[in-house]
Amino acid sequence: MRTYHECRPCFTRQAVEVGRMMAADERLARQIVDETQKITDAMDMTQPPPLASMNMYRMIRRLTGVNDPYHDYKRKTNRQLMGMIERLRREIRQSADPLLAAVLGAVSGNMIDCGINGQVSDEQIRAAFHDINETALIGEIGTFRSEVERAEKILYLADNSGEIVLDRLLIELLPAEKLTFVVRGGPIINDVLMEDAAEVGLTDMVRVMDNGSDAPGTLLSQCSPEFQRAFDEADLIISKGQGNFETLNDMKGRNIIFLLKIKCEVISRHTSMPLGTPLLYHVR
Repeated sequence: MRTYHECRPCFTRQAVEVGRMMAADERLARQIVDETQKITDAMDMTQPPPLASMNMYRMIRRLTGVNDPYHDYKRKTNRQLMGMIERLRREIRQSADPLLAAVLGAVSGNMIDCGINGQVSDEQIRAAFHDINETALIGEIGTFRSEVERAEKILYLADNSGEIVLDRLLIELLPAEKLTFVVRGGPIINDVLMEDAAEVGLTDMVRVMDNGSDAPGTLLSQCSPEFQRAFDEADLIISKGQGNFETLNDMKGRNIIFLLKIKCEVISRHTSMPLGTPLLYHVR
């Protein structure tokens, strides 16, 4: 998916937010915004937005000396969602269709996205999971079910902290022996790392690998040879979130199920779905 001009204000907003969080003085905060402007002015609009995001956060790490600006926020959201896990698991297991409820929960978790929504408040997180059974999924749960049953090797591409707890609840209903869970290879926004997978217990449940990249999506050219081999060998890819959608939705000849919340006008227009839609989108 290409980058659109509407993406530019989002990059600027992120630069302002990170500058306020990490910069010790106004001069440095302003420099982060100015350098972001240079990156967005020079970006190749035919490339997906996560490429510019990757370059922007590399610049921020260089200027601030802070390797993972959202580290504390990731710990907070993981702990908060782990505190809700028993209630959410009970709600999923008691629903008429536990797999559908688990998919809805995993998609609802996609709202914990600092790249789009900034730092989501405790109240917003609690409201999002008040009753996942009352949410209507757009997409065919039957397709998800049949593709999982048919597949022999499944890659599950993770997205954000906190959200990863809802991924765990879905993975509890999937065949663990088929599945490899994939995290980012380096810190980027509040995207999940190996540390997050271990913190929420996923490393004890399934194979977990990183993709070797610090892009907030799956830019295959930036990923490790090990991940590229796993990607090529998978006969089903479950792709969480907007960044993975932006980088993979145009890929031909791959069996991919995208699970995401529609959170911006560009993705809304691209999918012809309104903002807020919980979407299961299958491409082959």
